[in-house]
Amino acid sequence: MKKLLLLPVIILSLLSCCTGNNPPEPPEPTQDYTSFVFEAEINGTYTNCKAGYFDENKKCKLLAEFGTMTKGIKTKEVKIPNEDITDIYFFLYNEYSEPRRLRAPFILEKKKKNVFELVPITVAIDVDVDDPYQYPH
Repeated sequence: MKKLLLLPVIILSLLSCCTGNNPPEPPEPTQDYTSFVFEAEINGTYTNCKAGYFDENKKCKLLAEFGTMTKGIKTKEVKIPNEDITDIYFFLYNEYSEPRRLRAPFILEKKKKNVFELVPITVAIDVDVDDPYQYPH
C-alpha cells in the first residue's frame, strides 16, 4: 500500500522537474580587450565628434575622433588603451557650432565590445575647447 502511495509522488516529481526546465541563456560574448562603438539615433547633424575620458589628474584625454555623425551612423570600434578607464564621455559641436559634452558618461563593461546609443541630446554642457580639463587633447 505504501508503494502505491509513493508511486504518484515520484511521477509528479519527475514531471515537475522535466516541464520546468528552461535552457540556460548563452553567455554574453567576451573578448581579450575592452572596446566601444557609438551608434547615432540622433536628429540633425553633430560635427567634430570625439570620445574622451578624464585621467587621475582630472585632465581630459582623447580616445578617438569620429568627425560628423548623423542618424544611422556607427563609429569605428575603439580599443581602450588602459583597463583602468571605466567612463567614456562624448563631445560634439551642435547645430550652432558650440562645443558640448554629454553630461552623463558611458560606462564600460570590461573585456567586451560596448555598443553605446546616441539619442537626441537632452542634457549637455558647454565646454572650453582650449581647456585640457574640459575638452580632450
